[in-house]
Formats: sequence, structure tokens, C-alpha cells
Amino acid sequence: MNLVTRLTKRVRHISRRSRHPLAAGLIIVLAVSGCGSTHGWREPSARERAAITKDIRSAWRVDQDFAHDRALGLRPVVSNVRISRTDRLFASADIEPRNAAGRQLAETATVAIQVAEHWLIVIGPGTDFAFICEAPAPQPIRDLFCR
Repeated sequence: MNLVTRLTKRVRHISRRSRHPLAAGLIIVLAVSGCGSTHGWREPSARERAAITKDIRSAWRVDQDFAHDRALGLRPVVSNVRISRTDRLFASADIEPRNAAGRQLAETATVAIQVAEHWLIVIGPGTDFAFICEAPAPQPIRDLFCR
């Protein structure tokens, strides 16, 4: 017996005894509407956030796309990390290039990353990802970049 069937039976039992049968129906609608969201994104766990931050910092040290920022002595600050609900192997993160005083001196870059053994940058760094929402793209990527 699935969750919806059990809730329906319970609500029927409550509504028979209740003076407010509509309230019982509202309970089931609210309970079911929040269950099983499979699209969109979620916040990462502390462990996921730490792994993503570590792997982005590693990419910062060697990736040619960050060479100019490295030459300026900037350091990456990783923020706005999101994990796809469709496929937890995909995530996105913002990288804020900051100087030693903590001031941001360059534009925030966003990356799409995928985990295999480590989180690897698969799209980006970039600042405009509207093209992902306008053309066919895999659902996990759409979850992260499209509203």
C-alpha cells in the first residue's frame, strides 16, 4: 500500500468523525503536494559542499580558463552550490574571484560540474547560460540553470 492510499484512508476515517470534512481533504492535498519533487535543485550536504569546493579550487590551480585570474593573484570563493534533484551527479556553483583582502575584483563565474571520482567542470566557467534554457539540454542541467 503506497503513501497516498494510506493517507487517503486515514483522511476518510478522520473526515467521518470530524465536523470539518474539508479540512481533512486539505490535509491530504498538502501532504501529497510536497512529496516526491524530482525536478529543480537542492542545497548540498556539508560533505558535498566540501568536496565541490575542494575540487573547484584544484581546477582553479591548473585550468587554463582561470589563468588570468591566477596571474592577478585572485583566489576562488565558491558560493551558491546547487545539486540537481533529477540526477545528483550534476551540480552548479558560482566562483567569485577575490583578492587577499577579500574584495571581489572580477565577475562571478558559474560552472556546471559532474562527479565521477571527483567533481569536474563540464560547462563553464561562464556568466550567461541562457542558451541552455533556449535549446534542448539534459534535464539535470536545465534543473540547475533554468527557472
